[in-house]
Amino acid sequence: MTFSTEKYSLPQKRYKMPSKREQFIRLDLNESYGLINDDFLAKLKDFSVFTVGCYPEYEELLDLLANYTGVSTKNIFLTGGSDRAIDLLFKLLFREGDKVIMPSPNFAFYNYRAQFSPIQLVEIPYRDNETSFEFPFEETKQALPGAKALLLCNPNNPLGAAMDESQLNELIATCDDQGIPVILDEAYFGFYPHSHVQDILKHKNLIVLRTFSKFFGMAGLRIGYMLADESIVGEIIKLRGPWELSHFSTYAATTALKNLHYFEEQWKKFAERKAAMEKFLRKEGISVYPSKANFFLFKTENSANFLEAMRDHGILINDLSHHPANLPYLANAVRMAVPSEQDMKKVQEAIHQTVLQL
Repeated sequence: MTFSTEKYSLPQKRYKMPSKREQFIRLDLNESYGLINDDFLAKLKDFSVFTVGCYPEYEELLDLLANYTGVSTKNIFLTGGSDRAIDLLFKLLFREGDKVIMPSPNFAFYNYRAQFSPIQLVEIPYRDNETSFEFPFEETKQALPGAKALLLCNPNNPLGAAMDESQLNELIATCDDQGIPVILDEAYFGFYPHSHVQDILKHKNLIVLRTFSKFFGMAGLRIGYMLADESIVGEIIKLRGPWELSHFSTYAATTALKNLHYFEEQWKKFAERKAAMEKFLRKEGISVYPSKANFFLFKTENSANFLEAMRDHGILINDLSHHPANLPYLANAVRMAVPSEQDMKKVQEAIHQTVLQL
């Protein structure tokens, strides 16, 4: 009998990786691509042979994160991006048949990961009020009995909408009373003034996920971290290998946290560009949904045609028609990150021409 891989084959489709994007203006993946300037890049290049030749050490980074977030190092778990944290949490928390509640749409990796887990994923759609998206608070509360977890993203990706704080607080407390873990994705925390990191100290069921991909503009280095009760961190660390982050990623994250003033100045400029871009889009007759993140969502007559026209101008944006939530209001909706300062004029000219063309 010859060896065959047939018995190992999976029915699911593999995740499609983006490629050949470098020559474009990249507004499709919310990467904050224009954040790192030459001065800060020079700091990142100033590393020693120890960073390349030796296994990473995490103590300094954990100490800096503890100071940054206001919790103990015992409450922090480093991961290779927040998607890695999601993968490990699925392995730790869920068993066959578990009911998991997820207001939808959400970060698409949750849907992707759920394909490989024998859980019952219950998706509760946000409401489209034409000018804003509304979190399904009552429906989510009613679905909680018997659930094994609640998956939240605040601000939401891909919608950009933020939850009402009183509703979020109530859901966390209700889940705590019912013994239900809450996984709260705060990937876009830097663009929104409300964080629930401190709540892990009073709600042992709360798990907060963060990343260096958005606020720090380091998506290529795959740096994430989870904040949770010490007991959860103690268990999930058993599922992780000894060196989750590369030594260079560790060095880069440490350098970023030592230069917070640089990022704070960059984000003041970003806020001005975001406001200017929103004003421009509305002037062009585009109905933009309110966003508390680093991107905009708006609808088009035909998203495929809009993407193709923008690509012809050398600009990539995201077509939400293909989001796994498959909600009617995402048909022909697109998501576009805020451009860098140097690309603003070109992007605006391209949008103007595309609107006229279509």
